[in-house]
Amino acid sequence: MNTIVTIPGQADVNATKEYADQVWQHNPAISPDSWRIVEGLTIGKCAFSGPIESTKHLKELFVAGTNLYMVNSETTEAFGKALQENIKNGVIDRRCIVVVVQIGLIYGKALQRWKDKKLTEITRAHEDLWHCMDPEFLTEELAYIQKKAGLESFDCVVLQDPEYTLAATPNKEDFHQKLQSVFTFFENMVKENSALFYGLCSNTLTTSPEDKTFIDLARIHELTLAAAQQTWGRRKRAAFRALTMPFNLLETSAIHNTNTTAKIFEGTEPVSTLELAARMKLSVFATRPLHAFIPGQGVLPLRPTKDQPELITKAQSALRDILEENLTPSWKGANLPAIALNAAASTPGISCVVDHFKSDFINDNKSVYERGNFPDPLKFIENV
Repeated sequence: MNTIVTIPGQADVNATKEYADQVWQHNPAISPDSWRIVEGLTIGKCAFSGPIESTKHLKELFVAGTNLYMVNSETTEAFGKALQENIKNGVIDRRCIVVVVQIGLIYGKALQRWKDKKLTEITRAHEDLWHCMDPEFLTEELAYIQKKAGLESFDCVVLQDPEYTLAATPNKEDFHQKLQSVFTFFENMVKENSALFYGLCSNTLTTSPEDKTFIDLARIHELTLAAAQQTWGRRKRAAFRALTMPFNLLETSAIHNTNTTAKIFEGTEPVSTLELAARMKLSVFATRPLHAFIPGQGVLPLRPTKDQPELITKAQSALRDILEENLTPSWKGANLPAIALNAAASTPGISCVVDHFKSDFINDNKSVYERGNFPDPLKFIENV
């Protein structure tokens, strides 16, 4: 039985840059625009959030250009074991990877750990899915993830899907106070060097303000500034630097829905969430790049699977035909998932796309990295 030892360090600016150079040397066909800068750290534009199935699996991802990994309490143990082996074998340097920890949801094995514990801030969305923002939960769950992964510290910690708690909170300002408490908790993590920065993951950042569970980025900005001042004892830029939200070929409300406001000299002006994120210099991780939620119609997978319904296959084929008409020469003949991943990753303001499927992920990423960005991704998406 392998013993998990504590892996020291965090992601490093120079080390991640050197990693990108090494990936290019391994595969000179990689386009220069395959890389993004997140808080000075160089990352590949395709990140991974699914379960790491083996030491070899993590090695393949890393060598191909994926060095940002999102983990949670369900995936941390497998990730930790694979990381330990790859570091031991000299394949991965801890300083070259960015580890993003998602926390807030309680499901799977975590339910067994928490079902008999008394927490003051817990929302039962349904029997198999809870949400919690209680400081006791955050402390214990992060310690659990840290231990299972064998990490001395994280690079980024993200509060996941707080809209579940919002839906169960009658007064929105009460919810905002809960959020500020979480942000203060995260600011203290940064102050103690347990994380480099923190962020928020939400499916309702891009919805309409009339939506009961809408989370306004402008209000989030105010809460993080208050948390920073409370933590550091002075006014300063918050360590809030990342957003995780849906964006794909068919879900484009992050761009097209003007649902928040940005401060300007004359006061404020209405803007989209992605525009405000850009002005705040936030890194944006696009989730669901291959799963488009269509209102009133359900989900359209943008990666074909075996035994899928014929109706889905026909919809994918029709979409692929529309896309072919607008592809640049270097992208002619590419498959649907690679096109979908690149459309989101090429969009200004999007730092990377986050996929969670092992199947064909590395091959699709290889295509995305080698073919390069779309020259006008917004126009391309609008033609869909």
